[in-house]
Amino acid sequence: NELAERGNSVEMFQLGRILCSGNDDEARRIGLEWIHKSGNTEYPPALCWLGHYYLRIKKENDAVEWFRKAAVVDEPSAQNQLGRMYLDGIGVAVDKRRAAELFQAAASNGEVNGMVNLAAALLVGSGVPRDFDRAVGLLQEAASIGDKDAIKLISALDHKTPSSSPDQVLRDWARTQRGESID
Repeated sequence: NELAERGNSVEMFQLGRILCSGNDDEARRIGLEWIHKSGNTEYPPALCWLGHYYLRIKKENDAVEWFRKAAVVDEPSAQNQLGRMYLDGIGVAVDKRRAAELFQAAASNGEVNGMVNLAAALLVGSGVPRDFDRAVGLLQEAASIGDKDAIKLISALDHKTPSSSPDQVLRDWARTQRGESID
């Protein structure tokens, strides 16, 4: 607590998380203040935590603001999340080109979800030119790290019929991710 009082970003964030984890509303309010203080020092985990917090409570514009701050300091998970928000139009206008740029930044910074999202964009040409070989390369890299989505998508691409396009494979894969059956 003393280090947090002296402005240590890590300690402010950790104290805030501890206070936010309880059931006491006042403690959670104080915890959120500590995390905001940490975020205002541009501490990447605090910036991401705040982005996810505001996304969870349906304050999408605030979530975008915090994820943007984290993306600027090269926080890969924030780059990926902000890319998803641009792709889906959550808190921002849909911008597939910007989404792909953010997925590229996340993937370049080692974010596995960024690799998979960029690969999906490359497969269908969403915000970037289609590039099947590059997409498969990204999926193979993500799969080598153990990403289950990449493994499933590679398997789906390997087992596609000659008449099915990468677009159809990706649509079918996305439907199975949502728990829908494929006709």
